[in-house]
Amino acid sequence: FYAKWEKDPLRARWPGGESYYDVISRVESCLLEVEMSTRPILCVSHLTVMQVLVCYFTGTPVDQVHKMRIPDNCVVEITPTLGGSFEVEMVNIDSEPLYDMSISSSKKKGSSAAMGKGIA
Repeated sequence: FYAKWEKDPLRARWPGGESYYDVISRVESCLLEVEMSTRPILCVSHLTVMQVLVCYFTGTPVDQVHKMRIPDNCVVEITPTLGGSFEVEMVNIDSEPLYDMSISSSKKKGSSAAMGKGIA
C-alpha cells in the first residue's frame, strides 16, 4: 500500500476502504448543495470528508487534499464572502467558553437568583 500511496496519494485505496478520489466523487453533489445553500448547514463527518470540504472551500488544489490539516476537537466554520469565495475558520472547541444552560434557563424563568451572576 505504501508504495502506491507514495506514487499517487489521491488514487491509492486504503485496505478495505476508499481512496481520496473515491471520497471526492462520493461527496461532490453534497459539496455543490453546501456551496449554493443560503442557510447555515451543519456537517458532521470523519477526517477525510472534512479534508475534502476544507480543500474545496479554500481553493486548495485537489492533489493536496491528503496534506490538509484538520485539528482535533475543532469546528470548521465556512462563510461565503462577496465575490463567490469562502472564508474558512477552524475553531478549537477546547478553548471556547462553555455556554451554561442553567443560567440561560433561569433567566428565561425570570429568576432573580440568576441575575448578575456569570459562569464561575
